[in-house]
Order: sequence, then structure tokens, then C-alpha cells
Amino acid sequence: ALLDRRLASWTDVNTGTIDQEETALTNQSKTLDNRATTIDARLERRRASLMAQFNQMEVAIAKLQSQSASVLATLQPKTS
Repeated sequence: ALLDRRLASWTDVNTGTIDQEETALTNQSKTLDNRATTIDARLERRRASLMAQFNQMEVAIAKLQSQSASVLATLQPKTS
């Protein structure tokens, strides 16, 4: 009888210790999955932002190199 009561307290559906632990672990797993999804989305936005900044920097460098070449060309002595 005591063993039956103990087993019932562990295994009873919805109120048993095992069921409550399973529910708690399932909820914790869902919470962690949601956090991971949120972090992944934030990282993707950050990656996209950094890629855009990098591309803008590349364009700026190309313009500076072109301007530098033009300035150097005007400073070169002309030979005829």
C-alpha cells in the first residue's frame, strides 16, 4: 500500500512528480529554443549591418584610390 501510494505520487498524470518534472523540462527547453532563435535573428541582423558597412567602406576606398591616381597623374611632369 505504501509502495502504491509512492508510485502514484511519482507517476500520476498531471500531478505526479515525474509528469511535473517533464512539464518543467519541456517548458525550459521551449524557453531556450526561443532564446536561441532570438539570438540567431539578432546575429543575422548584425551580420547584415556589418556587411553593408564593409561594402560601403570598399566603395569609399575605391573612390579614394581613383582620386589619388588622378591627383598623382596631374602632378606628374608632362613629356611631349
